[in-house]
Amino acid sequence: MSITLGLLLYSFHPENKQATEDFTPGVYVTQNEYSLGVFRNSYGKVGLFSTYRVDFPKLGSVSLELGGIHGYTYKPILPLVVFTYKPHNNLKLGYVPPTPFSSKWGTLTFSLEF
Repeated sequence: MSITLGLLLYSFHPENKQATEDFTPGVYVTQNEYSLGVFRNSYGKVGLFSTYRVDFPKLGSVSLELGGIHGYTYKPILPLVVFTYKPHNNLKLGYVPPTPFSSKWGTLTFSLEF
């Protein structure tokens, strides 16, 4: 049983800078492939998320996280898809692809894991 503590630091939204914030602090816990977290979303509201991670060992430190996210006005719970890459033991980079409810370019996320 592996438990990891994560710190969400920053989310880069390429456009619409007046309506969103890039500083999106939060914390999450990962046990094996499952994560649960709380954060301040890009609209300044408290958000919750839960994901299941699928690793791709042949691609190195690349993973796909699938789950749900809460805290936005569009719908109570939205689907969440995140492609992640860990270039370093503690640094985790993520890419959230665009959806009808998000940035047309998607979002880049930066986290630290311990």
